[in-house]
Amino acid sequence: MANSLSLHTLALNEEFRNRVRINLVFVTHQIVGELNTTPYSAARQAYGSSILNSVDAFVHRFSQSLVTQAGIAQTITLADPVTDPLVYSGAQTATAEFDEIDVEIQSYMSAVYNDLAGITSIV
Repeated sequence: MANSLSLHTLALNEEFRNRVRINLVFVTHQIVGELNTTPYSAARQAYGSSILNSVDAFVHRFSQSLVTQAGIAQTITLADPVTDPLVYSGAQTATAEFDEIDVEIQSYMSAVYNDLAGITSIV
Protein backbone atom coordinates (compact mmCIF):
# COMPACT_ATOMS: atom_id res chain seq x y z
CA MET A 1 0.00 0.00 0.00
CA ALA A 2 1.19 3.49 -0.75
CA ASN A 3 2.24 5.83 2.04
CA SER A 4 0.13 8.81 3.07
CA LEU A 5 2.14 11.28 0.98
CA SER A 6 1.61 9.25 -2.18
CA LEU A 7 -2.10 8.84 -1.31
CA HIS A 8 -2.41 12.61 -1.05
CA THR A 9 -0.48 13.01 -4.31
CA LEU A 10 -2.77 10.51 -6.03
CA ALA A 11 -5.88 12.28 -4.72
CA LEU A 12 -4.65 15.55 -6.23
CA ASN A 13 -3.45 14.00 -9.50
CA GLU A 14 -5.37 15.56 -12.39
CA GLU A 15 -5.63 12.32 -14.39
CA PHE A 16 -7.03 10.50 -11.35
CA ARG A 17 -9.44 13.36 -10.60
CA ASN A 18 -10.69 13.28 -14.20
CA ARG A 19 -11.43 9.56 -13.81
CA VAL A 20 -13.23 10.31 -10.54
CA ARG A 21 -15.22 13.11 -12.22
CA ILE A 22 -16.38 10.90 -15.11
CA ASN A 23 -17.30 8.02 -12.84
CA LEU A 24 -19.01 10.27 -10.31
CA VAL A 25 -21.37 11.50 -13.03
CA PHE A 26 -21.98 7.91 -14.20
CA VAL A 27 -22.79 6.59 -10.71
CA THR A 28 -24.86 9.64 -9.79
CA HIS A 29 -27.03 9.29 -12.91
CA GLN A 30 -27.77 5.71 -11.87
CA ILE A 31 -28.74 6.80 -8.36
CA VAL A 32 -30.88 9.72 -9.50
CA GLY A 33 -32.74 7.29 -11.76
CA GLU A 34 -33.54 4.84 -8.95
CA LEU A 35 -37.12 3.97 -8.12
CA ASN A 36 -38.70 6.00 -5.34
CA THR A 37 -39.15 2.74 -3.43
CA THR A 38 -35.38 2.49 -2.88
CA PRO A 39 -34.64 3.17 0.80
CA TYR A 40 -33.73 6.82 1.36
CA SER A 41 -34.34 7.56 -2.31
CA ALA A 42 -35.35 11.17 -1.66
CA ALA A 43 -32.10 11.94 0.19
CA ARG A 44 -30.01 9.97 -2.33
CA GLN A 45 -31.64 11.78 -5.26
CA ALA A 46 -31.28 15.20 -3.59
CA TYR A 47 -27.57 14.53 -3.02
CA GLY A 48 -27.31 13.33 -6.62
CA SER A 49 -28.90 16.53 -7.89
CA SER A 50 -26.39 18.55 -5.87
CA ILE A 51 -23.55 16.55 -7.40
CA LEU A 52 -24.82 16.89 -10.96
CA ASN A 53 -25.33 20.64 -10.53
CA SER A 54 -21.74 21.12 -9.36
CA VAL A 55 -19.64 18.03 -10.13
CA ASP A 56 -16.30 19.72 -9.55
CA ALA A 57 -17.32 20.68 -6.01
CA PHE A 58 -17.62 16.97 -5.13
CA VAL A 59 -14.58 15.57 -6.96
CA HIS A 60 -12.19 16.38 -4.11
CA ARG A 61 -14.39 14.67 -1.50
CA PHE A 62 -14.68 11.50 -3.56
CA SER A 63 -11.00 11.54 -4.61
CA GLN A 64 -9.85 11.79 -0.98
CA SER A 65 -12.20 9.01 0.03
CA LEU A 66 -11.22 6.74 -2.86
CA VAL A 67 -7.48 6.78 -2.27
CA THR A 68 -7.91 5.52 1.30
CA GLN A 69 -9.41 2.28 0.06
CA ALA A 70 -7.02 -0.65 -0.18
CA GLY A 71 -8.30 -1.82 -3.56
CA ILE A 72 -7.70 1.60 -5.07
CA ALA A 73 -4.43 2.39 -3.30
CA GLN A 74 -2.90 -0.98 -4.14
CA THR A 75 -3.81 -1.01 -7.82
CA ILE A 76 -3.58 2.63 -8.90
CA THR A 77 -0.28 4.38 -8.37
CA LEU A 78 1.73 7.18 -9.87
CA ALA A 79 4.48 5.92 -12.16
CA ASP A 80 6.55 9.06 -11.92
CA PRO A 81 6.08 12.04 -9.60
CA VAL A 82 7.18 14.39 -12.38
CA THR A 83 4.93 13.27 -15.22
CA ASP A 84 2.21 11.75 -13.00
CA PRO A 85 0.87 9.04 -15.33
CA LEU A 86 -1.39 6.54 -13.59
CA VAL A 87 -0.31 2.92 -13.51
CA TYR A 88 -2.85 0.20 -12.85
CA SER A 89 -1.51 -3.07 -11.48
CA GLY A 90 -4.77 -5.00 -11.15
CA ALA A 91 -6.23 -7.57 -13.53
CA GLN A 92 -6.20 -6.07 -16.99
CA THR A 93 -5.72 -6.52 -20.67
CA ALA A 94 -3.81 -4.19 -22.94
CA THR A 95 -7.04 -2.45 -23.97
CA ALA A 96 -8.99 -2.65 -20.70
CA GLU A 97 -6.62 -1.00 -18.22
CA PHE A 98 -8.80 2.01 -17.52
CA ASP A 99 -12.03 0.00 -17.73
CA GLU A 100 -10.82 -1.95 -14.71
CA ILE A 101 -9.93 1.24 -12.85
CA ASP A 102 -13.42 2.57 -13.63
CA VAL A 103 -15.08 -0.57 -12.29
CA GLU A 104 -13.20 -0.23 -9.01
CA ILE A 105 -13.97 3.48 -8.73
CA GLN A 106 -17.68 2.96 -9.51
CA SER A 107 -17.96 0.08 -7.07
CA TYR A 108 -16.44 2.09 -4.26
CA MET A 109 -18.53 5.18 -5.04
CA SER A 110 -21.70 3.13 -4.91
CA ALA A 111 -20.61 1.61 -1.59
CA VAL A 112 -19.95 4.96 0.13
CA TYR A 113 -22.58 7.11 -1.55
CA ASN A 114 -24.97 7.06 1.41
CA ASP A 115 -22.22 7.89 3.88
CA LEU A 116 -21.06 10.86 1.87
CA ALA A 117 -24.68 11.95 1.45
CA GLY A 118 -25.09 11.96 5.23
CA ILE A 119 -27.38 8.91 5.31
CA THR A 120 -26.30 6.93 8.35
CA SER A 121 -28.32 3.74 8.02
CA ILE A 122 -30.12 1.62 5.45
CA VAL A 123 -33.45 -0.12 6.03
